[in-house]
Amino acid sequence: MAAALREEGRRVDELKALMLSLFFDLNGVDSGPAINRSTSKRAAEAFAASGMSFHEMEELYTDTIRQDTVPRPVMSVKDSLYVFEICLEGMFEEADAILVRFMEAPTKR
Repeated sequence: MAAALREEGRRVDELKALMLSLFFDLNGVDSGPAINRSTSKRAAEAFAASGMSFHEMEELYTDTIRQDTVPRPVMSVKDSLYVFEICLEGMFEEADAILVRFMEAPTKR
């Protein structure tokens, strides 16, 4: 879907689709929680092309992603936004380390 939005020149909508994809990956919707580097790189390109400020991107993320987007999230929307931001910077090892800490943390029941 993001590729089609990119072809149409809808870079903000492409960024929203990639935000959702990364949030799903972080929370293990299709498999175990993971950082998808390819999606992260495409999101960074879409963000750069969108002309949005960093603050506008953060608002878009929190408007797009809600805590109930997935049934049992590994991390909060705010925490996932931080991981998203460091992925935009290409800091994948740091993002992986954060994800591991969240997966190892005891869950509240």
